[in-house]
Amino acid sequence: MSHPRAAVVGLGVSGRGAARLLHERGYSVTVFDQVTTQLPDDLNPLHFDLRSYPDATRLAEQIIALAPALVVLSPGVPESSPISQLTRQSGLDVIGEVELAFRIGTAQSDPARWLAVTGTNGKTTTVGMVGAILARAGLDAIETGNIGYPVTRAVTEGHEVLVAELSSFQLATTATLAPWASICLNVDSDHLDWHGSIEAYRSAKSRVYDRVQRARLVFADDPVVAEMACHATDSEGSVVVPLTFGVVGSGEIGIVDGILIDLAFLDAKSEEPEVADLSQVPLLRAALTNRDGASSPLVRDALAAAGLARSVGVTGADIIAGLRDFQMAPHRFALVPTEDGRTWINDSKATNVHAASAALENVLPGTTAWILGGDTKGQDLSGLIATAADRVKAVVVIGSEQQEILRILAEQAPDLPVTAVPGDGEPGKWMKEVVRACLEMTEPGDNVLLAPACASWDQFASYSQRGDAYVSAVKEVVGGEG
Repeated sequence: MSHPRAAVVGLGVSGRGAARLLHERGYSVTVFDQVTTQLPDDLNPLHFDLRSYPDATRLAEQIIALAPALVVLSPGVPESSPISQLTRQSGLDVIGEVELAFRIGTAQSDPARWLAVTGTNGKTTTVGMVGAILARAGLDAIETGNIGYPVTRAVTEGHEVLVAELSSFQLATTATLAPWASICLNVDSDHLDWHGSIEAYRSAKSRVYDRVQRARLVFADDPVVAEMACHATDSEGSVVVPLTFGVVGSGEIGIVDGILIDLAFLDAKSEEPEVADLSQVPLLRAALTNRDGASSPLVRDALAAAGLARSVGVTGADIIAGLRDFQMAPHRFALVPTEDGRTWINDSKATNVHAASAALENVLPGTTAWILGGDTKGQDLSGLIATAADRVKAVVVIGSEQQEILRILAEQAPDLPVTAVPGDGEPGKWMKEVVRACLEMTEPGDNVLLAPACASWDQFASYSQRGDAYVSAVKEVVGGEG
């Protein structure tokens, strides 16, 4: 009995995972690549036929000549490539690793429920929050997809829930993917070189709402994404669940005065809304303003995560516990535990204006000492500083370009208290001066935020070394939690 043929294009993580999964399912696998001429070590024992063609058109022609039952494209193959276009035009079944994983998983006796997350920004944080919440709830869930853990591996491991971060590349090659619940956090101009246009990029993102089984979550203040959710394909069995920061209406989930209120997934017996006090989560406390964090990326990600968790029946108590357990990526808005009543935040990874602006949106206006400076990389900080004038209470300037930053501060925020720390000598010593200056400028209940908006190369080997120096200085000067 002959085995069905499959072609896998690309030998990255996703391509290798797809090839292994197809082999396990009885396919005769041929691997194609434009650069690699030898199988990676992890695939050598499987003795796949590897064909390498630098020319994309030639490679596509060879796939078509093979006439496989299935073609799996790696995310690195853009929609505009002849490989994608010619194979599709030939009538072959052309998919990506996510579609492959879903098809394989659906054929299993007890398929996992998929919670799908996409968006231009915030995907990884939201997926991590959902994973932490589901772990607290005792569900067998795994974080997978674009975060690095291959979905082709996760789908065969027997988990109850797959929390999948999906890129536009991955979504563009789906055809039957049907998540239990999904959300597109936001959509901006990105990856246009891959998709060819903003319309194609948005179209790929919108696929996260196609064939959804239970709930299509969407932020009520985002009309672009709302339209994507409302016009999804074959999703009549699911409902659109708006996430709001205003009055929470029937069928919605929102935040009012820091309280999460769910009027979408009501308990069938009591019909009472599920509620949770998000102010109990230290990571979110600094952003829960009278606007309930509508402009805070962290609060928005947490609301999205809570909505996805509620779609599988997780309680408000487990949502709070999970969010308290959740840890940000190193040096990305990470809290430094102390007992002085201040919230010390290490966002050394905020090496540009966009990242620093996002960090400032996560703190209560008027309560923060902001540590700013380093190698500006030629950025104009004027707009950022002008905006920050209404959000922070003081600034401590570090780095080699202090004079220019001090000039902009005097011009754009003349009323802000400013301290400059020269940064001469060993960073471990002068960073303590930074911490002491922040102590003098703040009081218990305030925040101290390292979000420099600049690269670290002028004084450190990396942003992680800068962040480590800051954390060590806080612990030495202020003291950690006992």
